[in-house]
Amino acid sequence: MPIFRSQSPSLRTASPQRVAAGLGIAIALLFSSGCAAATQADEPESSSTDLAASSTASPSGMPSESPTEIASFLGQECDSDELVMEQGDQQLFCDADASGALLWTTQDEHVAALALAQKKADDEKAAKKAAAEKAAADKKIAAEKAAAEKKAAQKLEAEKKAAREAAAKAEAKQKAAAKKAAQKTAAPKAKKAPTNTFYKNCTAVRAAGAAPIYAGDAGYSRKLDRDGDGVACE
Repeated sequence: MPIFRSQSPSLRTASPQRVAAGLGIAIALLFSSGCAAATQADEPESSSTDLAASSTASPSGMPSESPTEIASFLGQECDSDELVMEQGDQQLFCDADASGALLWTTQDEHVAALALAQKKADDEKAAKKAAAEKAAADKKIAAEKAAAEKKAAQKLEAEKKAAREAAAKAEAKQKAAAKKAAQKTAAPKAKKAPTNTFYKNCTAVRAAGAAPIYAGDAGYSRKLDRDGDGVACE
């Protein structure tokens, strides 16, 4: 005996949690089909000619029901983006449009929407990756710049310190030379005369009140003038 499928659209859902949302639509569709069948049952009996034609059109020998076309639901509102309406080899999908409203769409529109959503997700992922890479590169550049600036500042400070020390040393040397010249001017060197004055060390010189002793003065010796500048026991 041949088996016939219902010509009315049916609903299915990819998520068990969303089954209840589609039952209302399925019941409404079945109710519509039932009403159509009841209307046909109440009509007067057709002539033998019409019955023969009907038997020829229907393999089971029964009058065929008037199907609800699935295309009539296209663009109408639906309840969940997981619902799928099927009738024969035709399918409608419950998808959100640009405004966010859920509407029945064709399979081609559904596939295009999925591709667009995937492209959007891929673009967002690529943008996030590019932003992260740029942030890492900027951070590296900033760290290198900060390190270079710190090194340059340290070098400059070292140069300034060396310059200050050199200036201080030159000033001290200049003061010593000026002091030496002043001492020579204030105490003219006496005529050189033979002397037997001898000092064992600078302690003895200072104890005798003879410090400092200039080259050519009594008691001067290279032993007491360690830096060789002509002034002993400074």
